Amino acid sequence: MTLSHHNSHNGAQKILRSVFERTVTLKYIAENPPEMEKFLGFDAIDWQQVLASIHETTGLEMGEPGRSNIAARVAKARAEYRQEPCPECKMRKQTSWTKLSVKDMSKLVSLDHLHLHSFLIPSKLIHPTLWGLMDLVSKSSPILNTMNCAHELLVQTILVHRRHFMKSRPVTPLMNAALCAKMSETSRPGIITVG
Repeated sequence: MTLSHHNSHNGAQKILRSVFERTVTLKYIAENPPEMEKFLGFDAIDWQQVLASIHETTGLEMGEPGRSNIAARVAKARAEYRQEPCPECKMRKQTSWTKLSVKDMSKLVSLDHLHLHSFLIPSKLIHPTLWGLMDLVSKSSPILNTMNCAHELLVQTILVHRRHFMKSRPVTPLMNAALCAKMSETSRPGIITVG
C-alpha cells in the first residue's frame, strides 16, 4: 500500500507477485491437505541450496549429525520429486514441490482471474525483460491494478485462516456482508475492474 501510494509500482508489483503465489499455495494446500506432505518434503532441497551457498560464500558448514540428516532428506526428496537432471536434455522433470504451474494451481482455487495482474505482469517487471527495463527507466506506467488485487488476496488469506482455525464460524457477519456486496456488484464473481 505504501509503495502504491508513493507511485512506486515496480516495488509494489514485486510484493504483489509474492503475495499472490503464497495465497494460491495456501488455498491449494488448505483445499488439498494431503499435498502438505509434498510441500514440507521439498523444504530439504531449499535448505540444501541455502546451506551450500553459505558454505561457498563464507566457508562455514553445518556440523554433524545435521549435515548427514539434511543429506538424507535431500536424497529422499530428489528421488520423490525427480530432481536429478535428465541425462539427455539436462533439464529437471520437476523443479518445485508440485507439478502444477502457478496458473494451473490458481485455477484450481478460483484465483485465476488475478493471474494476469498479480503474477504475469509482475513477472515481466521483475525479470530482465525489455518491457520491465523500459518501464523502470521511463516510470510512465500506471499502478496496474495493484491495490485491487492486493485487497482481494488479503481477504482470501483471511478466509483461509478463519476456515482453518474457526471451522464453526468461518466468516464474520461483517465480512459476509462485504463479500455479498462484492458479488452483487459484478455479473461474474471475483472480476476486478481496471482503474
